[in-house]
Amino acid sequence: MMGINDPKCGRGRRSGFVAKLKRMIYGQKDAGRAWMQLLDKFFHSINAKPTVTDPMVYNWSFNGHEARFAVHVDDILCSCADESVHREFSRLLREEFGQDHVTEQETTWILGMKVTHDRERKTINISQGAYARKFLAAFGIDESTKGARTPLPPEPVFTKFTGVASVEDSYRMMVLCGGLQWLQTCTRPDLSFSTNMLARYASNPSPEHIDYANRVLRYLSSNLDMGITYHGSDEVLKSGGYDISNKIIGAVDSDLGGCKDTEKSTTGLVLMLNGGAVLWRSTRQSTVSTGTAEAECKAAGFAGQQLIPLRDLLGELGFVQPSVRMMEDNSACVTLSMGTAKSGKHGHFRRMVAYLEGLTNRGIFWLDYTPSKENPSDILTKSVAPAEQFYRMRDIINGSNPVLFMSPKVEEICRSSVPENVCLDFPKSFACRSVKIGDIRFDFPEHVCVRKFQIRDLTAKAG
Repeated sequence: MMGINDPKCGRGRRSGFVAKLKRMIYGQKDAGRAWMQLLDKFFHSINAKPTVTDPMVYNWSFNGHEARFAVHVDDILCSCADESVHREFSRLLREEFGQDHVTEQETTWILGMKVTHDRERKTINISQGAYARKFLAAFGIDESTKGARTPLPPEPVFTKFTGVASVEDSYRMMVLCGGLQWLQTCTRPDLSFSTNMLARYASNPSPEHIDYANRVLRYLSSNLDMGITYHGSDEVLKSGGYDISNKIIGAVDSDLGGCKDTEKSTTGLVLMLNGGAVLWRSTRQSTVSTGTAEAECKAAGFAGQQLIPLRDLLGELGFVQPSVRMMEDNSACVTLSMGTAKSGKHGHFRRMVAYLEGLTNRGIFWLDYTPSKENPSDILTKSVAPAEQFYRMRDIINGSNPVLFMSPKVEEICRSSVPENVCLDFPKSFACRSVKIGDIRFDFPEHVCVRKFQIRDLTAKAG
């Protein structure tokens, strides 16, 4: 073993003996796996159950109170319903790993992200201002630099460079894309499209690509502390009678042949929970589409693939999801997903149409027609102009102003919605002839005497 001098093992291969480690050393190939196994053994010893969707997320029950743990290597994010649960878990953790090896504090930073709690407004904000400042400083840009209003100019032209970029320009572009990638992955969905486009040409950037990259840096310098805000107040989550509390809301979009070199389209997807984005993608599709309906159906299918694991995880954490509203700005795609289109024009992508029908019929999601100007995923497929429109869509995604478009279908559901589980008990001397709940009335014959009236899942049926 390199770095170990044990006389019993000799030096080199001729000794015939090797040293067997009693414990893994940090940095070894299997050290991470061994640590995860050790931690998993501890969680099982206290009867904490891992979720199927993510084995590093655990549910635990203690004295009738629930707790959830998210593990990232040696960082454990703990959410407890009661302080007694937190104290007991801390005691068990110190008992297992030693008093000096366990430190705990309120979550103000996690994986380089700043976590800001506002208990009065019931919000949580995550941002990466410190990393963004360090990143810009590496490129010689500070906060005094004149900022750009949007990451990219209107209608930018991205094409393959016919010349050969210098080694310095290629290296700088790849470093820049890597830094932007970390930002857009964690807290900056507004940078997703620009980062995606720049990364396609990072190995051989043209002067125009370098100008676009510098503009992205100037945009970043104007809003370093921007992040994602999640809400917990009824004032925000039940605005206008539209209750989105603990419910996933999605938006999906696609351009047509946005990549000029391959003619492939770009998919934009955002999934939001309690006012802020929890998953977003801006990615080039793997095959060429012959029309907007085909490109949009591919994007919607991709949205379903990304949605299912998230939906399953929330269900395991106790937040079972109804059929998810997915905002879509292509009416043909919406019609095809419901299985009501009879035209044979979609025969060449019929399998994707069948997949969308299956997602709809199984109650995974339903596509809700939303105009392009109201679809927040629009900024993940193109450079949106004017800047005010970009700001509006950006603020919906990052939770600064999570006011969603109310389509006629959503308004209809809000009008007809009633409590999901209704149980009415009447005294024996009371004979009920009719019951009215919301806009729905139930009448009974005179010979029927109703003592107990129970309705389940009426909201889903009414919607």
